[in-house]
Amino acid sequence: MKQHINGTELIVEDSLENSKLILKIINNETGEIKASYYPLLSFRDSAYIQDIKNFEFHLFNNINCVENDIRILRINHQRIGWVFPIVSLESTEHSYAKDNNYLDFAYMSIVYLLCSLKTRNLEDNICLSTIFGDNTQIVALYKPWTNGIENFDFNNYSLSLLQYGYCEEGNIKTDSQIIVKIIELKSVSKNNEDVLRFSDLVLKKMYPLAVTEYDRFIILYQTIEILISKIFEVKFIELRCDLETTNDLHKYKEKIDDISKEKYRINLLFSNYSTVPIDYRDKLTNACNDFLHYNEFDNEESVQLALYKVRNRIVHSLYLLKSDYEVLLEKVNNRLLDAIVCIMITLNIH
Repeated sequence: MKQHINGTELIVEDSLENSKLILKIINNETGEIKASYYPLLSFRDSAYIQDIKNFEFHLFNNINCVENDIRILRINHQRIGWVFPIVSLESTEHSYAKDNNYLDFAYMSIVYLLCSLKTRNLEDNICLSTIFGDNTQIVALYKPWTNGIENFDFNNYSLSLLQYGYCEEGNIKTDSQIIVKIIELKSVSKNNEDVLRFSDLVLKKMYPLAVTEYDRFIILYQTIEILISKIFEVKFIELRCDLETTNDLHKYKEKIDDISKEKYRINLLFSNYSTVPIDYRDKLTNACNDFLHYNEFDNEESVQLALYKVRNRIVHSLYLLKSDYEVLLEKVNNRLLDAIVCIMITLNIH
């Protein structure tokens, strides 16, 4: 069967030679065979007759993955596809090398990658991980499954992958992926699209490119500041409306003072305008307090106070921190990223 992706210059055709599968890579215009690819994995016949138009593919980086880190993707407990390392396509040593469900998606992913090549990349012994990079991860979605999800757009769900270390470019160090074999994707909230659109850009594009833990914290906290700026805007509008009916100007001034305080708005963000699971809040609080204690600052009981205090130490008192402060700051960043993803999925500022 010949497979082709619109906009690409190559066609991939499967054939059998001496009972072995060969994928011939053909120039779409001239019909010339440019190279052949010999898969290491053994695919069942049903894989060959799948139409690539029934699949959707996305490429990510993840420095934390090895070849056995092959994961099912689900939405609302419904399977929609897989995410797996490119190195798993060229190895028979991992746990899924004989799993037919994985193999069907692996075969179509190989076809997709071969179709995506440029003629200048072709050679006799094609190694996909060499061309695309060892850390490349493939998201392979089956459209007949995703079509059953109302208004499905993978971009609305891809933020869920960020906390497991998957990013479109750059790298993210994380420990969330250690035991996960199924990733339940969740859509970014449909509310407050103005701030979420920019926050999504900051997290997906800027955060993975950060080099140091200091940089990562500043970018993550910038996301918090974007979100709480929206809270200030909404609360200020509420207070402006209240001004017409209030008789207690002193109490009114106190409310103005409250919403002007950053830590007050952080508390509203975590408690009133999003849903962050208790264990996520506790882990973030503990990570912040470990950082503060190590650097000889007092601990805080609440997540908003602990996070705000870490922010102040980083921004205003960096010279007071110990030289290896980034070791514990990495843990703060991992927990803060988890919390921010939850916030952006459940955000409802009104």
